[in-house]
This record gives sequence, structure tokens and C-alpha cells, in this order.
Amino acid sequence: MFKRLSFHYPNLNFINVAHRTSYNENYKETNFQILAKACGFSGAEIYGLFKKHSSFYKIEPAVLAESIKFCHKLGFSKQDLIQHSNLLISHPVTKINHYNSLLDSGCTHIDAHLLCRALKYFKSSIQIFKLSGYLNSDANVADSLLSHVKPPIEKPKSLCVSLKVLDAKLWTDIHREILVAWLKIRLQATDDEIAKLLRIHQMIKNKSFRSINENITLAEDIGLSRDKILKCGYLLNNYPEYPKIMMQQHPFFAGLDIVKSYKSNPKMMMVNPRKILEIYNILKEYNVTDEQIQCKPDVFTMSSVTLRERLNYIPEVPEFRLLLTHPRMLKLVVHHHKIKNRLDFIRSAKIRCASFKTIGNLADERFEHFIREGKDYNHPKDVLVFFSQLLKKPCEDLKPKLFSHPYHAYVPLLDIESTYFLLTDMGYLVENLARCPQILLYPRDKVQKKLKNVLNDVRLRSSSQYTQIKLALYYIEKEFHFTGDGIWRTDVV
Repeated sequence: MFKRLSFHYPNLNFINVAHRTSYNENYKETNFQILAKACGFSGAEIYGLFKKHSSFYKIEPAVLAESIKFCHKLGFSKQDLIQHSNLLISHPVTKINHYNSLLDSGCTHIDAHLLCRALKYFKSSIQIFKLSGYLNSDANVADSLLSHVKPPIEKPKSLCVSLKVLDAKLWTDIHREILVAWLKIRLQATDDEIAKLLRIHQMIKNKSFRSINENITLAEDIGLSRDKILKCGYLLNNYPEYPKIMMQQHPFFAGLDIVKSYKSNPKMMMVNPRKILEIYNILKEYNVTDEQIQCKPDVFTMSSVTLRERLNYIPEVPEFRLLLTHPRMLKLVVHHHKIKNRLDFIRSAKIRCASFKTIGNLADERFEHFIREGKDYNHPKDVLVFFSQLLKKPCEDLKPKLFSHPYHAYVPLLDIESTYFLLTDMGYLVENLARCPQILLYPRDKVQKKLKNVLNDVRLRSSSQYTQIKLALYYIEKEFHFTGDGIWRTDVV
């Protein structure tokens, strides 16, 4: 008798089965080697496969290796895989789902032909299954499917018919009638709620009842309500091994409590553990800290290609580059298009202050309020965080001095950085700048001019760096009667 199969990873290093390939490389050579080594195909056979399916150029090596491993687990021969090569390029989880659904239906024989054409058979009558030798002549598919439903339900009246009438029905129709009746009870849902669920998430229509139930149970175990499960209906089509592996092997990952992360962002439950590791390795490659990841775990639901593209883009934009060390920097990655459009709008409006809380807050009304207000200023908290990172001092130490300046929020962060680099290039130590952080609020050219005057004074040349900085600040503000107006640039139109 066949067993229900799931694809277990012995550990999260399965990616080593197929060596990691750069995200922009052609996978032809790697996949060629995998097909030759794992399947024993000759060069001519492999070239035939590549000619038949261009997907072999694009399929990830690790995914191809998983597919081969699963097909071998089912006992498919080399000739089976040559003749039914679609099995190699379809996703392993798709094959597992189809296999388990066929098994639930009572199939006594699941060969490469049936699994390769599972969708075609699902749309066929039960009689076709029997004539093809996949079901015994006396098999009752409705009863077989119902035996896997938990909690048990009564057979729908439309299926309480003779075997001859039942065999004339399509597999999908029988499956759907049971699915609707069961989900109404399992999720305590109305007809309209189930109809909406199945309309939006159509992949559920071919899903094994045991897999669906396991997915619902997992969602309930992490604390999702009935309404949340209905809203996140994609969870019913999930591969339950993914969250189970993460919760068992990595209950805490990158400092994240996986269960809590799944509850706050259920879409993460859909992500292959191998993919989570791949994304994490990429983030580390770009020096993204665990603390930043904890602020935006949604990043694990992105594709590795998109992630790399956006991480490469950020340093190219001056305003974004300043936020690389911001605790919530990954918002720039996950919500890239929205934040980029906001920055473009701010630039077109000649607004120079574009702090994180302005462009990074996802609530449109907050951004619209900022634009309507018409003031060119940063959020004070963003300024404080930026100074803290720049001067390597706690916010609490800098806040009293920095916030004592009436216009501390009105200087673009790029200008602050420019003055900072001027002073450090002149040899001024960060610890001395931290004692007088207000100096960084002033334009580079004004600071440079006043420091030059101070250094040209023989009496002051040997004074401490802190004294020189204080004097430069004094001389700038003296011209503006100590109102703080010295921060305004005169070269900006």
C-alpha cells in the first residue's frame, strides 16, 4: 500500500546538494551536472531535455535536485524521467500535493504518467481513472476522500448515488462538494465565505484534505483566529513541512521568535526553509544586522533576485544611503516602489528634508499631511537617531544639546553628513564633535570659513579641538544675533 509522502529535509543545509549559483548566472552548466550525476543521463539525453524544456536553463539547481530526489523516492526509473520530463521541472511541492491527492482518492497505482498528468486526470471522470487502471472497479472515490476528512462529516446528498452515477462525475466536482461541506464545518464559515475563499485561492481545489487540515491546525496552533485564516486563505494551500521544519529546527532565527513571526506575518509560513537561509545569507552579505531584520521579517518573503537588486540600489541614492544603518532600513527594501515614488515626489517639490518617518511611514495620510503642511523639515526622532549613529553616542546623551537648537529638524541629513565629513577630514575627533553636536547643523562652507579664521589666530591655534569647534559655532551665530538662523544655506534656490 502506498504511503502519504512528504519531502523532509534532514537539515537546513540541503542547498549543498546543488552548489549555490549567483542570482544572475545561467543555470545550464550546474543543472547539466546535476542531471548527469543524480539521474545518470548521457550528454545527448540532457541536451534533448534542454531542447525540449527551456525551463532547465532557469530552474534553480536546488529545486531541480529536490525534484529528482522526490522522483527517486517514488521509485521512478531513468526512462520514466526521460519520457515524463515535466516531473523534473515542476516544483517539488506541486508534485507532492498531486501525489497526496491521488493517494487520498484511493489510487492503487501512481506511476510517472499519472503524476505528470495529474491535473488532466483531476478534470476527468472517475471512470477514466478506472479504465486506466489507477482505481479498482469497485472503488468509491467519495468515500475514500471522506475518510481523510477531520472532523468527519456526513456525505453530501449529491454524492449519495449509485457507483455508476458517481463514476460519471468529474474528480474535481466530487472533491469540491466534499471540500465545501467540510470547510464550512472546519472553519465555521458561511456559504459566501467559502465561495469567496475558493474563488480567490483556486489551488485549494486539488489539495489533499489531510494537507489542508494540517495547514489549518498549524495556523490555529500559532494563534491565528478563524477570521484570520479565512482572510489568509493561501495558508490552506501551503506545504505544512515548511513551517514545521522552521519551528522544530530554528524556533529562534535571526533573533526572531518564529511562531510570533508567523502569527504577525502568516505569509512567512509559505517560505521554504532553504529560501529563508538564502535570504538571510544575502542580508548578511550586505551587512544587514539581526536587529534590522527583526524590525522587518517580511523580507524573508521576497525573492533573492529582487532582494539583491534593491540592496544594490539603496547606496546609489544619497537619501537612501544615509538610512543604511537605520533600524528600520529594510522598509526601503520591502516597500521599495512606494518609498521611491515618495522620494521622487519630494524632490520634484524641491523639499530637501526627507527623513525616514516621512518617506518610510506606510500610512498615506501621514505623508499627505506632511506635503499639505508645506514645511521642509525632518522628524526630530530621525535627526536624533542619525546623530546617534554618526557620532556613536546614545540618543539620550545628544538630545539635550541638539534639541536646544530651535532649528535642529530643518537641516537636510545630507548637509549634516557633509559638514561631518569636513570636520573629520580636518582631523577633528568624533568624540569632540559629540560634545558640540550643534556644529553639524551648520552649512559646510560657513563652518569651514570660521574654522579657518580660528586656526589663523595664533592665540587659538593651539587650543583644544572642542574649543575651536565652540568658537567656530560662536562666530557663525554671532552674525545672526544668536537666533539660530545661521543654519540656513544661501546657495539653495
